[in-house]
Amino acid sequence: MGHLPPKVLRAWLRGGAVATICAGLLALGASWPPTAAPWTVAMDLVHWPLDGHPGEFDFAARASSAMLGGVMVGWGMMLLLIPYRPESRPALLGGLLAWFVADSLGSLASGFAGNLVVNVVFLLVLAPPMVWLKPGHSPSTG
Repeated sequence: MGHLPPKVLRAWLRGGAVATICAGLLALGASWPPTAAPWTVAMDLVHWPLDGHPGEFDFAARASSAMLGGVMVGWGMMLLLIPYRPESRPALLGGLLAWFVADSLGSLASGFAGNLVVNVVFLLVLAPPMVWLKPGHSPSTG
C-alpha cells in the first residue's frame, strides 16, 4: 500500500479533508435549531440504538456543536492546504494521534462509546496518506 502513486494519496487525503470539513459544517448546523436535524440524526446513529434521542440539543450542546464545527472546518482546511514537508509530517501525525486518543478517551468517559467507530473511520481515512505521501507533496497540488 505504501507504493500507491502520489496522485492517489493526494486524492485520498483531499477526500478525508473534505469529509472533515463537511462533518464540521454539519456540527456547526446543530448550533441553530432549524438546521440541527442532520447532526442530531447522526448523533442518534452513533449513540445506538436509533431511538430519536437526542431529539433536541440544549444550549450547552448547541454551543459545543458550534465550537466543534468550527474546529473541524479549520482542521479540514489545514489538511487540505498544508504542504507536506519533512518538518510538517510529525506535527500533522502527532495532531491526528493526539485528537484520536483525547477524543476517544473523552467519548468513553462520557458514555459515548459509539463515537469510537467514527474516530476509527477518520483515523483510517486520514493517517495512511499522511504516512505514505512523500514529503514535499501537498494534497491540493501536484
